[in-house]
Amino acid sequence: MRERQAEFDRRGVRIISVTFESETRIREYHEQGRLPFTTLRDPRRAGYKRFGIERQSARKIYSPGTIWYYIKRFLQGEMPSAAHGDLYQLGGDVLLDSDGSALWVYQSQNPADRPSVDDVLREIDQHA
Repeated sequence: MRERQAEFDRRGVRIISVTFESETRIREYHEQGRLPFTTLRDPRRAGYKRFGIERQSARKIYSPGTIWYYIKRFLQGEMPSAAHGDLYQLGGDVLLDSDGSALWVYQSQNPADRPSVDDVLREIDQHA
């Protein structure tokens, strides 16, 4: 998303990342440039629960599809960073209106499952 920040800016969309990680980890991510957006901390995962973004079983987390995804990234020269925190907590993407109501929720099914930036922009345009 950071590579296409201008497209979000043109639409008047503000990207905010939410994590349950510690303040120290968040600071490290920002210092490394891996988290260029405003970050909110949700250690109790209230936001995750509100939008149905749940923890998953080891079977789903370490599925063949997930392992293959990371092998392909490795072969393309991308080194995934070491995992920290709760490995079983999946992520998601949520589009909120100005009142904080959910317009769209994408609940990841495994660690490699994220919508493309084009998909997110398409959802933004549909709800504009």
